[in-house]
Amino acid sequence: MGKMCSILDMYAFLTYVCCIDMCVTGNYRKVLTDCAQALKLNPKNVKALFRSAKALFALEMFPEALDCCEHALLNDPDNQPVKDEQAKIKAEFDRREKIRIEKELREQKIREKKLLIEGALEKRGIRTAATSGFKPDHPHEIQLDQELDQLTVPTFFLYPEHNESDLIQAFNEQDTIGEQLAEIFYEAAPWDPEHKYKPETVQTYFETEDQGGNIGLMKVGLNVKFLTVLTHKKHVLRDGLARFIVVPKEDTQWKKDWLAKYGK
Repeated sequence: MGKMCSILDMYAFLTYVCCIDMCVTGNYRKVLTDCAQALKLNPKNVKALFRSAKALFALEMFPEALDCCEHALLNDPDNQPVKDEQAKIKAEFDRREKIRIEKELREQKIREKKLLIEGALEKRGIRTAATSGFKPDHPHEIQLDQELDQLTVPTFFLYPEHNESDLIQAFNEQDTIGEQLAEIFYEAAPWDPEHKYKPETVQTYFETEDQGGNIGLMKVGLNVKFLTVLTHKKHVLRDGLARFIVVPKEDTQWKKDWLAKYGK
């Protein structure tokens, strides 16, 4: 019987030596297989449990690695290398868990915010659409002030005569077109040194889109609220962006040619 135990112990030792070699070479799956064989021969083999914990840690299987450490310490409570390994594994596991939980909370908030905004758009009857493959080149999004129940929408004001534009990060639905233009044209733009573009000297349009996808043009007065445009039956809030086109009131050949593109 004693000779048989000696043979088994020797086999367990040789298996453990293989575990060490595999840990060095980075073949952690093989380490686990060899250590499992050693533990079948001797479930209290602390060294095999220790090497298993290290391999599991390398494979980012943290709960399993901690379980191996706990079993090793049950058999050898004062084993300092195992204690050190356990502390290292737990610290990394806790760090990863914190990151995971924070990520989940962020994603949950994003989902909740999206549902709130979708609900606000639906309640107002605002038509929306998404362009396949569209990726915005700005970080701004539709926002909802829940206390005031007001939407703000990132909005482009386009000036085709000069191939220029302004991006308004948060156009409040309760503001008028004139109020926004007054803010934009408070000072002359670099492309308008003579300051010809002013609320009273320009005409604002938005593109319409019917159910068949036909594009048209509709004029907007200065006193019209942004919300009135957003809820217009032919307006489509595409890709989370509103767009207004601003041109001079003065009749010029350029303006006639531009309007002709819309059949005006």
